[in-house]
Amino acid sequence: MYEVKSVKTFMGTEGYGYNCNLYRDGKKVAEVTDTADGGSVNFYWEAKGEAEAFRQYALALPKIDMSKWGMADVPQDIDTAIGGLVDEYE
Repeated sequence: MYEVKSVKTFMGTEGYGYNCNLYRDGKKVAEVTDTADGGSVNFYWEAKGEAEAFRQYALALPKIDMSKWGMADVPQDIDTAIGGLVDEYE
């Protein structure tokens, strides 16, 4: 359903960052940038409603396993979901 293209990585102040294009069903829906400065990922949405659709997609993904830290599993959000897509791409 979702995929990333045109991924470019770079060194930020707190590790590696990236910018890419996010596609849903072959159609570009956002430009995305993680500046690797410790802040949130920036999404520049192409159309209204795409942010909510991607948020729902992220919530439907398997929860993040936090058991090794003695914590309950947590749901994914748009930042972790896009990070996973970038990891898959690379």
